[in-house]
Amino acid sequence: DEKCVSLSLYSVADVGSLCKGLFSSITLNRPKTQNKALIAGKLVAKTLYNGLSSHWGIDINYSEEASREVLSLLNLSKTLVILEDLERTRIPILDLMGFVNSLTEIDNVKVLLIANEHELKSKLGNESDLYAKIKEKTIYDTIELNPVNISGIKGILNSFKDGGKIQATLSNTSLPDEIFSIMCDKKVDCYNLRSLKYALQKSSDLVNLLNFSPDPEFLKHILLSILAFTFKKKKQDNLYWVDDTRSPAELGTEKYPLHKSCYDYLQIKVLDLDSLRKANESFVQWKEYELKQKSLRPYFETIFSFHRMPEKQLEATLQYFISNPMIFKEMPILDRVRFFNYLLAIEEHSICIDSVSKCKPIIQNSFNGEVFEYNPWMYDGIRLETDEAREQWGRFKDYVRDLSNTRADQLFGFDYTIGTLSSVKEAAMRGYYTDNHKFVSLFNLDCFIALIKQCNAAQIDELRSLFLQVYGFENIYDFFMEDLPQLKTLREKLTLLQEDADFDAIQRLQLEYFISNLDLSIDKLESHLPPVPPLKSSCE
Repeated sequence: DEKCVSLSLYSVADVGSLCKGLFSSITLNRPKTQNKALIAGKLVAKTLYNGLSSHWGIDINYSEEASREVLSLLNLSKTLVILEDLERTRIPILDLMGFVNSLTEIDNVKVLLIANEHELKSKLGNESDLYAKIKEKTIYDTIELNPVNISGIKGILNSFKDGGKIQATLSNTSLPDEIFSIMCDKKVDCYNLRSLKYALQKSSDLVNLLNFSPDPEFLKHILLSILAFTFKKKKQDNLYWVDDTRSPAELGTEKYPLHKSCYDYLQIKVLDLDSLRKANESFVQWKEYELKQKSLRPYFETIFSFHRMPEKQLEATLQYFISNPMIFKEMPILDRVRFFNYLLAIEEHSICIDSVSKCKPIIQNSFNGEVFEYNPWMYDGIRLETDEAREQWGRFKDYVRDLSNTRADQLFGFDYTIGTLSSVKEAAMRGYYTDNHKFVSLFNLDCFIALIKQCNAAQIDELRSLFLQVYGFENIYDFFMEDLPQLKTLREKLTLLQEDADFDAIQRLQLEYFISNLDLSIDKLESHLPPVPPLKSSCE
């Protein structure tokens, strides 16, 4: 005998309209055999009746027959009243909760409210505290329901059929778990399945426009970054690309940063195919490098933990490097220097003497023809015990320093024109300047200022983004203390440049942003300068 009466509160403006909607739902679902006469002993919603009389102008005092007729239809015995879309109603929250309280407390009607409470509180704003107090007095119990699960996501992925390039990516067995992980991310926290379907369609549309064959893992990154952005936009519509340093992770995630080309396609329907092709090539190279490093890691660990390894395993490892000398060319400078240090430690204990003697010159030769900066801090090795080993170590450091060229061609062909800026950006992306602890110190600032004078607002923004890419992280003082004087000089020159009569208001605004960015970098560096000792007085 139990039944439900359901009504969406979407766009319902007042309690009278709510009563009318409920009345319609009740009467439409009422059995045809039910007598319209007032049914004694049945649960009658007088709260609902009062709302109807107000909405339709039925006067209880003077229209008894009409009142009796309407009242007879409001039999809510064994009925659950379900009010959906609470977050979308236009009824003032105080009025709505008062109405629900009357139904439950006065008329003893069972009521179930269905709401996206996160959206409701966001919509209420300052009234959310009032809602919480009313809810505490009105609502008996709250049940949290998350309709999204791995099975549901799999169902959506399986039902999406476009026959395009992205179809194989959707069959990736790990994809549902990764999608659910993004949904649960604290910075995302969105479980909207419509957004998932929308992101799938947009990703499919984008990928089918590609004029190259993308790597499957690259496609997955595109899909998941678009998905993360779509979820974030669902909860916060005012999300915009700010710069190339912060925006990829802020609009996507740390693991799946959003590519600028994908952002442009989603926002303004413009797709830079060349940029995505280069991104795909870089991704493939990175994946190959990571795979190679993963396969080499056991060999490195054998060297770095030689004092715990069997001698036969150590010998076999050294032979592997001797047989594959190009490995050292692909190793970062710091790893090569550390490797040489450990070879000396192995040698001073008279272990694998012949193999070590063959391996040392291979490492030394790997530095030839390479542009790198010598840094005395880069020796993260093991303490050497014998004088002979320490002398060899000193000669090796001198050798590395003499081969290095700390100033030559570190700007990789940048000739202070916008067209040659890409090489500097690529070096920054590889972490070249972070590794070498120098960036703006390499610039001829007069030439750089002359370039800015020729730039429009968008190009100044591009230059500014490069500086954000290099200096945009928190602990820059661990890497760029040497740049502090040059950063201050650049700031002074940009401040003077703001008065240039040839600049328009937008160009000056970009210069203001640029100066603000430099101020932040300078403050970070100055905060870690050593304290200046106090001057002694003459009497002391």
